[in-house]
Amino acid sequence: MDDSVKKKYYDSVHRLGRGTLALSIVFFLGIGCYLSFIRGYHPGWEAILTAFFGVAAMVGHTWVNISDQIMYLLLMGPAATYMSQLTGNVKNMRLPSALASCAMLDENADRCKRDILATFGVASSVVVNTSFLVLLVAAGRFLLSVLSPSMLQSLNYIVPALFGAIFGQFALKNIPMAATSLAVVLLVLQLPVIPAFLRAFTAILLVIAVNILLYRHKEKKTHDKQQEDNHD
Repeated sequence: MDDSVKKKYYDSVHRLGRGTLALSIVFFLGIGCYLSFIRGYHPGWEAILTAFFGVAAMVGHTWVNISDQIMYLLLMGPAATYMSQLTGNVKNMRLPSALASCAMLDENADRCKRDILATFGVASSVVVNTSFLVLLVAAGRFLLSVLSPSMLQSLNYIVPALFGAIFGQFALKNIPMAATSLAVVLLVLQLPVIPAFLRAFTAILLVIAVNILLYRHKEKKTHDKQQEDNHD
C-alpha cells in the first residue's frame, strides 16, 4: 500500500475516532441531564456521588492508565482501539477478537494490513455481542411482564446474592484476608463521621491499604524467621 494512501487512511481513522468518541460523551451526559433536569428523574446528588466514588475506587486507575492504551494501540491499531474504547469489554472480548483476526498473518506482514484485520475482528465482536444483548434484553423484558409481583420483588436480592457469591469465591482463596476485609467494611459502615456517598469509596481504599500492610508484615516476619534459621 502506498504511503500516501496509508497516511490518508490513518488521518481519516483519527478524525472519525475522535469525533465519534466526542459525540458519545455528549450523548451519554445528555441522556443523564435530560432524565434528571427535564424529565424530573434526578436521583439526588448523594446517590450520584456514591455511585461515582464507588466506581472510581475500583476502576478509577484505568482512567489514567496510559500503558494499557499504548498496548491496545500497538496490538489492535487506532481504528480498533477507538471502537473498543467506545464499546467496552476491551481485554476480555475486543482484544482477543483483534488478535484472532491477525493470527493468520506472519510477523513481517504490513502494519496497515494488521490494523485493518484487527478492525474487522473488533467490529465482528461488537455486532455479535450487541445482537445477543438485544435478544436477551427483549427476552428479559417479556419475562418481567409475565412474572407475578412477588417474583418481581424477589429479584431485588439478585445483586446482593451475586456480590456475595463473588466474595465467597475469593474468600476461600484467603480466608484471613477476606475476614479482615469484611471487618473493615462493617467498621466503615458504622462510622457516622463518614458521609454516605464516601462510604463505598473509603471502604474499598481502606480494605486495599489494610491488606497490603498485613501482607507486608507477614512477608517481613517470614523473612526475619528465615534469617534466624540461617544464623542457627
